[in-house]
Amino acid sequence: MSDGLITTTSSEGLQALGSAAQRSWELITGTLGDRIDPDHAAIFAEPVSTHGGARIEWYVPPGRPGTPVPLAALSAPEAEAIRARLAAIHDRILALADQISAQTGPQTGPQTALQTSADNYWLAEALRNAIEVPDQDAIWALRQDDGGLRPILVNWGRLRDTTRAARGALSVLAPNRRAAAAATAAMATPALPAPPLAATETVFLAAPPPSETPRPWGHWLVLLGWLVLAALIAAVLWLLIAPCGLRPGLLGFCPAPVAATAPARQAEALRAEIAQLTDRLALSGRQCLNARDRAEAPAAPKTGIADLDRRLQARGAAAGEMTISLVWSGTDDLDLRVSCPSGQVADLRRKPNDCGGLLDVDANFPAPVAIDDPVENIHFNPLVPGHYRVEVKRLNDTPPRGDLPFGVVLRRQGTPEQHLEGAFRGKEKRWSTEFEISR
Repeated sequence: MSDGLITTTSSEGLQALGSAAQRSWELITGTLGDRIDPDHAAIFAEPVSTHGGARIEWYVPPGRPGTPVPLAALSAPEAEAIRARLAAIHDRILALADQISAQTGPQTGPQTALQTSADNYWLAEALRNAIEVPDQDAIWALRQDDGGLRPILVNWGRLRDTTRAARGALSVLAPNRRAAAAATAAMATPALPAPPLAATETVFLAAPPPSETPRPWGHWLVLLGWLVLAALIAAVLWLLIAPCGLRPGLLGFCPAPVAATAPARQAEALRAEIAQLTDRLALSGRQCLNARDRAEAPAAPKTGIADLDRRLQARGAAAGEMTISLVWSGTDDLDLRVSCPSGQVADLRRKPNDCGGLLDVDANFPAPVAIDDPVENIHFNPLVPGHYRVEVKRLNDTPPRGDLPFGVVLRRQGTPEQHLEGAFRGKEKRWSTEFEISR
């Protein structure tokens, strides 16, 4: 991996597509490099999660020199050329995904493992997700020394989180529009003059009807209704209060008999005793735990170097003029890489390079096949003199459960064996060392 940092982005407001295994940078770039060409694989920047996954650092892929420039900083012709190149790469990757998902029989993939049609669909979905980006800010370009530009993507495999739908504005503004339209129509229509009132005269052809005489008994009906309501309320109160010993003109109180309250007092005393016993039991448990913690000292973590030869033989590892092995314990996913004097990198996705390095044993990827005694091995045939750099990366997406110790063993024909031990503490994800081969 190159040390060229492109940018750092936040995971807030973004939705990651697919599973963590489908978003593996090694899976995407390795598949495109083997199935199409390295240029198609090089458009994906290498992600490194920090702050528990809240922020992501994006790095230039190894062997791809250039200065990262955001799309917004390019001139209009340069930006148009980058978009056109990305469109062509996008269509080619989609075509490859369709081709893979259409395959129903077993095939041999980059990792020489048997894949079913379900595996093909899983890989095709991973490729389709990878070419999705949330916005134009995810498009960058690498400016070469000769002035040429190569597209590169950050925040790939992610989209904007749009699960919260905005409230529609038309339903709120519709009544105001109708009122405004009515007012406009009223202003546009000319007011018509009111017709003149004709003079009228009241003429009685017979004697006027007699006025209605008020009925004097109506008030008594209202008073009678209130009296009936008051009588009903009094009857309800009498039925509720009489059992407690109250009588008209007298005050009475009917306390509960002692025999009725005795069970309640006994139950309260039992509850208090149970609470005291519970507190004593909890205190005793804490004292036992503290004593056990003081008596048991944590065992020293094991790197697995003592078990290296057995693991290498069991995994069928090869040996060369120089062999570098990584060994650790547990199902965590660690990755071993060696940078050659020429700058090329020997790892799982690369064939033997100009320094003769080849990673022949990989472990704990994908997660369902992880083992407790993993080992990774890179052998070199022939050995090229020069400066070498060994790098160990921690690739887990889940938060670390504690310190993770590991060991790196360097074996070279004619020289003593070298043992190096390291550990990832907290959120650490990288460890490296360098050495020189002078022949």
